[in-house]
Amino acid sequence: MSEPLRATVDVTADWLALATAGASEPRRVHDALGQRYVSSVVRPMARLIEKTHARAVGIAGPVGSGKSTLAAALSDCLSAAGEEVLAASLDDFYYSKSKREALGFEFRASPGTHDLDALRTLLSDARAGVSPLVVPRFDASIDDRGVPDTLARPIDIALIDGWLLGLSSMGYETLLSELDIIVHLRIPAALAREQRFAREAALRERTGRGLSPAQMERFWRDVLGPGGTLWVRDAEAHADIVLDFDRAGALRSVLATDELMAALRGADGDSPRE
Repeated sequence: MSEPLRATVDVTADWLALATAGASEPRRVHDALGQRYVSSVVRPMARLIEKTHARAVGIAGPVGSGKSTLAAALSDCLSAAGEEVLAASLDDFYYSKSKREALGFEFRASPGTHDLDALRTLLSDARAGVSPLVVPRFDASIDDRGVPDTLARPIDIALIDGWLLGLSSMGYETLLSELDIIVHLRIPAALAREQRFAREAALRERTGRGLSPAQMERFWRDVLGPGGTLWVRDAEAHADIVLDFDRAGALRSVLATDELMAALRGADGDSPRE
């Protein structure tokens, strides 16, 4: 990895040009997300992964920025094109609730609450074609580890989303070399808060569990709000490409490193970090 503030070249026009290249997305992606999002975000990102031959892609950004939404849409698109895709979240690598409490964490999401060794092992095994591959899963309704998935076939592309991807301290810097591309989703803080609170409310309605409104306020005050200023800012500084969205959720601009700019504008090649 090079020095911070890597993604500084405005490549918006080249990025949007990728929307017309490559295979079309599955119908369910278009129907679920809408034409604007598919054309400006999903299709260009899928094409960039193809052009760079990336094997492991990090999807970063503040809470509520749409990381898991993009990961799911990309998984559908790439799978439809014949790729074997692993889509997982940094959340899936939380320590158990009992261990987090023993470490002194009231809430999840802070640096130190994740089993980074397990994530690095998973990415290494995915690259090596290990199968079957056991993928841990987190159950937000119980704030604890859920039932893992078992993937029977070797993986071509791993998509990992998480708000601390790109962080250059507290052990998370060890993930930087494991990811071929880190895309960062930048959204206004007010939108991040609104969407994160809405997600928790939907979880409570669906399962009858999750954080109460009062707990969510404390979670935001103590972890998510400050983290959006401190940790997310550092993570964005180490991204390869930054997608900047406005208050309405529309893409405003795209910044990239010189390496990613070349991939957007030119010939296919090896992964930019290999």
